[in-house]
Amino acid sequence: MAGRPFGKTVFVLAFLGSLPGSLLALTGPMNLIAGEGPAGLRDGPRLKARFRAPVGLALSDDGSGLWVCDEGNGLLRSVDLAADGPVSSPFPSLPGF
Repeated sequence: MAGRPFGKTVFVLAFLGSLPGSLLALTGPMNLIAGEGPAGLRDGPRLKARFRAPVGLALSDDGSGLWVCDEGNGLLRSVDLAADGPVSSPFPSLPGF
C-alpha cells in the first residue's frame, strides 16, 4: 500500500480473480489504474500492462509515479500516473531477485 500526500489517494495491490496483478487507486470508489489479467509480463499502456505477483509498492517522491516490486517477473516496474502514462521495466531482471 502507498499513499499520496494529504491522504487524497491510496494505492493497493489487488489479487482479484482474473486480475491477479492489478493496481487499484482508492480515491473514494476503487479505480483500476494498471494491469489486466491473466498474470504475465507486459509493459505499455497502464490498463494493458501485466504483472506476475506484485508484492510491494512505493510512491515516487513527487507523487507522479509508483514503483512496483513484481516478484513473479523478478523486476522493479515503474507506473507513470499521468493520464496516459505507461508501465515500464527500467531495470534488467536480476538472478535471484
